Amino acid sequence: MGRWRRRSVSARSSVSAVVPDSKPKEEEAAAASGGVVERVGKAATASSVNAYEVYAPEKVKEEVKVLSRWWSRERLGRKVDVTWVGMREVDRVVLDVLTSLVCASLTEDTYGVVQRDIPKIIEAIVSFLFAVEEAQAELIKDLPEVAAESEEERLEREKGSEAVSYVGDALKDSLARIVRTFGDKLTAFRFPPRVAGKVQGFMDFCATV
Repeated sequence: MGRWRRRSVSARSSVSAVVPDSKPKEEEAAAASGGVVERVGKAATASSVNAYEVYAPEKVKEEVKVLSRWWSRERLGRKVDVTWVGMREVDRVVLDVLTSLVCASLTEDTYGVVQRDIPKIIEAIVSFLFAVEEAQAELIKDLPEVAAESEEERLEREKGSEAVSYVGDALKDSLARIVRTFGDKLTAFRFPPRVAGKVQGFMDFCATV
């Protein structure tokens, strides 16, 4: 991976401590609000394929294929649908395996197979977390209308909310594990500004606990 650049991390450090891309593309930033789940699926598949081919059991590879198909298919609207409920366990398994590979790479990845893709993997995790946060915001925005919903709609909304929170917690746990493992070594990587800000927030938090 090359020589690490050491930088101190404090609870009050600025977002710029995680180096953002020096040439942010405004067009990409503007398009980020749409199709984020599709972009996450493509990024996750492209960045982790080498690591999975080398390390992952066949059962896990099949689960990744299922998740990638769900990630990349067109979503019907921005609201949470019942798919989140059925896929949350697969999400958690894939995130756990991917995070374990990334964390283990610090000491065990002799040939750098996983380490060279760490920035893309982190960006995929953070982008997925943004998608979850957007879904949660949609659920909150719809709360004033819940009085008029049917019992079936209420149950689906509650299941969706629970599933989104479940996946969101898994994503946050994965990112926190990576941050605790690598610490300020993450400053050697470059991320898009929005991703850099989220990673820096986790670095600041982990530095205080």
